[in-house]
Amino acid sequence: MSTRRNRLPMMACPVCGARSEIASSQEMSHLTRRVYYRCQDIECGHNWQADLSYVKTISPSAHGPVNTLRRVAEKRGDLLSRPLTITRPAAG
Repeated sequence: MSTRRNRLPMMACPVCGARSEIASSQEMSHLTRRVYYRCQDIECGHNWQADLSYVKTISPSAHGPVNTLRRVAEKRGDLLSRPLTITRPAAG
């Protein structure tokens, strides 16, 4: 198993396009994480935040329907900004 500190997606700097690193992150709810990035180009030095959020289900979980997520959120006290939906692939 990897011992990497962060397993969040990397982003290129939106200003100069250089690689970035994750400075920190925090859980906003069980469906959203706020990620703080910093540019690796020392001449640029841009810092920014991005939010990583659940959007929709593509393939349903074997653990149960999406409504399970809502029950978990209610138990934890998380507020969901929009209803959760399942998107099924088109037949064909």
